[in-house]
Amino acid sequence: MSRSRILIALAAGGLALAGPAAAQAPSDGSHARVVAVNGDVNAKTGDGALAPVAQGSEVARGSELHTGIDSEAKLQFADGSVMVVREMSQVLIADLLGEGSRQTIAISVKLGELDAQVNPQKTFQSDFKVTTPTATASVRGTQIRRLSYHPARGTSLFLASGSLLLTNNNGGSTATSPGDTASVDGEGTLVTPAETIAGVLARAKASTLKSGW
Repeated sequence: MSRSRILIALAAGGLALAGPAAAQAPSDGSHARVVAVNGDVNAKTGDGALAPVAQGSEVARGSELHTGIDSEAKLQFADGSVMVVREMSQVLIADLLGEGSRQTIAISVKLGELDAQVNPQKTFQSDFKVTTPTATASVRGTQIRRLSYHPARGTSLFLASGSLLLTNNNGGSTATSPGDTASVDGEGTLVTPAETIAGVLARAKASTLKSGW
């Protein structure tokens, strides 16, 4: 399945993304601390077993978080970044490495949705990436309002503030502005904000004509 590359600057929402207190930071850059848990949240590690995730626990590279219905988990990383895994999601911490003032974070969304506030402390140089089966998002000093993936729909992004550049493997790209929606479908096809708006307007017009107005 094809991959796309996305440069993102987005705004956050949902389960409070405001960073937790510094005292809640993980022990080092190779771990993330779970600072909030709502509902049924489990982690799958290398042996394939699922274990409940508790507030205050730490997760490392290779951990895969599973959230149930009406369930969420909020994680904080050593650089100050915060991520919320939304309900009915499967999210893998693909890479998590801290070397001095450099922090590398790679998240793989296998299914579902997440928000993230990537706002590293000034003392850190952070590399924060989120991948799905159809897209890769490289984020710096931004807030992701929504990044979701579903096999039937592909990857969808909503931009509430800042700017975003979306590029697929065929070289197509689009710049976005606050309020724009962009996506990469399951086959890797890029859908620009203009195309998204055109589709909405076309559906609205068809609905109006059908109703006789």
